[in-house]
Amino acid sequence: MLRAGGSVPDPDGDARLGLIRRAVEGDELALSALLAESRSRLLHLVSCRIPADLKPAIDADDIVQEAHVEIFRCIKSLRTQNVESFDRWMLTIVLRRLQDALRGLRALRRGGGRIRLGGDRRLEDSSVALWNTLVGTGKTPSRVAARREAALAVHSALDGLPAQYRKAIWSVHIEGCSVREVACELGKTERAVHALCRRGLARMRRQLRSASKFLSSTH
Repeated sequence: MLRAGGSVPDPDGDARLGLIRRAVEGDELALSALLAESRSRLLHLVSCRIPADLKPAIDADDIVQEAHVEIFRCIKSLRTQNVESFDRWMLTIVLRRLQDALRGLRALRRGGGRIRLGGDRRLEDSSVALWNTLVGTGKTPSRVAARREAALAVHSALDGLPAQYRKAIWSVHIEGCSVREVACELGKTERAVHALCRRGLARMRRQLRSASKFLSSTH
C-alpha cells in the first residue's frame, strides 16, 4: 500500500519518529531505546574514524557513552521532529566528542606522554597514598624502600593505561588537580573525567594487588 504521493510506508521509521517525539518531551525510556538501537552503528562509526596509531589510547565505547550523556542532557532543547534531523544531531555530538578526545590525546603526546615521578617527595607521597587506597588495609608500606617500590608500582601501573586514563588519574589523584581543570584540559565533561578515573583505577587495582606481595615490607 502506498501513501499519498506514492511513497512506501516505513513502519520502522514511523516507530522511531514516535520515540523521538516522546524523548523530546522528556520520556527517558524512549530516549534509551533510541540510543540502544543506534549504539552498534555509532561504535562502528567511531572505531573507523580513530587513527590506527591512536586506537590503543582511545576507546570507542567511551566516546559513545560520553555522547549519550550529552544527548540525555540536551534532548529537550531539540527543535526538530523528524528522524533524519535527529540522526544528524546525534551524529554531530558523537563526532564532536571524538574530535575532543583526539585533540586531548594529541596535546598529551606533545606534552610528553609517559608519567615520571622524578625525585619529588610530594608526588611520591601522593603515589603511596593511591597505593594504599587501591591495595587496601594491611598493605601499607612503612619502610623507605617499600614506599619507593610502592610509588614505582603505581607509576608502572599508570604507564600501562591508555593515555587519557593515565592523564586523568595522574592529574586528579597524584597532582591534586580539580576534576573541572582536567575536564577543560582534555576537552571532556567532568562526568567523563570521573568515568576515566573510575575505569583506570579499577585496572590499576588488579595490577597493584598482585604486586603488593613483592614489596620489601608491607607492615
